[in-house]
Amino acid sequence: MSFPRLSAPLAVAVSSAAVLWVMSNVVFAWLTTNSDIPGSFAALVVPASIPYFMVSLAAPWPVVVFALCGLTFAAVMGGIVAAASRGIRRPAFLTVWFASIAASFLTSVVFAVGALIANWPPIRLAGIFDGVRDVVLSGGYWGIVWGWLPATLALIVASRRRADATATPAPRRGRAAFVIGGAVVALALIVSVPVGLGATAQVGAPEPTAEPQPVYTPPPPASVAPGEFQIDPSWCRSDQLSIVSLGGDAATGHRMLTIGATNMSDTGCVLNGYPDVAFGNPETGDLGVVLYRGGSFMTEDAGATPITLEPGAGAIAALGWNANSTAGGGGTMTVYVAPYPGAERTSVPEELDVTQNSTAVATAWELLG
Repeated sequence: MSFPRLSAPLAVAVSSAAVLWVMSNVVFAWLTTNSDIPGSFAALVVPASIPYFMVSLAAPWPVVVFALCGLTFAAVMGGIVAAASRGIRRPAFLTVWFASIAASFLTSVVFAVGALIANWPPIRLAGIFDGVRDVVLSGGYWGIVWGWLPATLALIVASRRRADATATPAPRRGRAAFVIGGAVVALALIVSVPVGLGATAQVGAPEPTAEPQPVYTPPPPASVAPGEFQIDPSWCRSDQLSIVSLGGDAATGHRMLTIGATNMSDTGCVLNGYPDVAFGNPETGDLGVVLYRGGSFMTEDAGATPITLEPGAGAIAALGWNANSTAGGGGTMTVYVAPYPGAERTSVPEELDVTQNSTAVATAWELLG
């Protein structure tokens, strides 16, 4: 079995596309961590088909990840254009452009599958594909936005080769110098984007003398869970309970935290069901975490059973979640706990790697002791 070989124009298209693809991810990560440009805007110009938090991994993993992904991209795109262009002397613009879209999309799929395997098992099957959609769609979007450029380079190189074939052959050293010089100029332009933005931020306009505008502080989670609830008078009120963190535990990729509630009043009350829990960060406010009921990798749920807390008695419930990256902040700083939805929440200071729009699981209250 013989494999198709890449012509010089297609080789230029594949190599330039791989470099642009990797640099797009690097520039996006730089912009989101070192500038005031909104990440949503940066993603429109330099789409990130690899999650940007990969740059925060311990060395040398960021370089390894980007290098392997770039090689995978080049291999996939090279295979597509070589198969589609077999027997064709002049590369087709749309063929090369489509190959860059497909290569970016498929490479993002490979990365997403690897992320699923690394975080297996999930807390719940319903959240197994959380985050996969954004990475995969961003991969395809990159090819649409930037895939035309490698296709254009392929046509330019093909045209020059046809012109050279009818003229006096130029020394190979001169051609190599032209290609290398063009690649250096392209890389310099790409690298100059974050450098220029950083210089502008540092030596821009002088500091304004006007009074600074007040900084907007997002509101924390609501003191009571939104919605209408049927509350039995015999249930424990928040002002009857002392709710505290009893510490947690961790395993590879998984976390848990135990919450304790003690009846501090002089009358007994009933805890029935699951706690109401929200997660907050002083910079981002309510993190919008989706809370499920049940067990997780590190917790077991015995199910909802009414328990009576006599004065001085206590109960526990456990929270479970998958580990998340908190590079650059964004993790939980305060946990807000109520004995049940509809009761007043108690703020419990606790630093957790539960992040924006992630998921967590809570077990039912169990009598302690």
